[in-house]
Amino acid sequence: MKTFHRGIWAAAIIVLTPAARMEPSTAEPVLVEEEGLRSNQFATEAALWVIFKIEAGQMAAELAEAEEIREFAERMVADQRQEALALTRAANASAIEADALERLQTHHPHASTEGPGTVSDRNFLRAREATEDEPGSQSRTGSPEAPGSAAWSATQAGQMIEGRLERLRDVQGDHFDASFVQQMREAHEAELALYEEYAGAPGRQPIRDYAETRLDELRSWTERANALGAD
Repeated sequence: MKTFHRGIWAAAIIVLTPAARMEPSTAEPVLVEEEGLRSNQFATEAALWVIFKIEAGQMAAELAEAEEIREFAERMVADQRQEALALTRAANASAIEADALERLQTHHPHASTEGPGTVSDRNFLRAREATEDEPGSQSRTGSPEAPGSAAWSATQAGQMIEGRLERLRDVQGDHFDASFVQQMREAHEAELALYEEYAGAPGRQPIRDYAETRLDELRSWTERANALGAD
């Protein structure tokens, strides 16, 4: 009898052991792949927004007439150079590779400073022009699609950012300040939405941790951008 009871308890232990601990989940590889895709898309678009704010800020520091706008631009460029380094480190630690991250390296704090129309700009424009001849390619200058959506792509996001920079370069005279302020409001709102969406869903670490810790600072910069030129 004792032997029989011991056999029943042993069988019960085996049955009650969680199956997930014994067998790998078939859904796990798919989840990991989706997280990697989302993280790569986030890193690409986040890098492009940093690039845009640095290069637009460099223009404003030279061309803006209002002292308030020039000071905002200078502070923003300094902040975004540090952000370029932080984002690059988080992406590297998360095993993420993207062309936008390579361009971002030219804006690290210790990289040589470059203004609009520099080598990095021309290289990016050549890459963009090479894709414009592809079937189905289309330039976009509106808001980027959300990461993970069917319409989103690094090429489209890059075209959107470059389109914004081109419009700023084309602004003449005293119209620059108003155009820059509008661009900053739109850019900060879009960037904040990007970070909030990514931070609230599964993603690779440590880049997801980076996104979460950056949120408060992004909200602060969004408030500053919305208040810019409000007087």
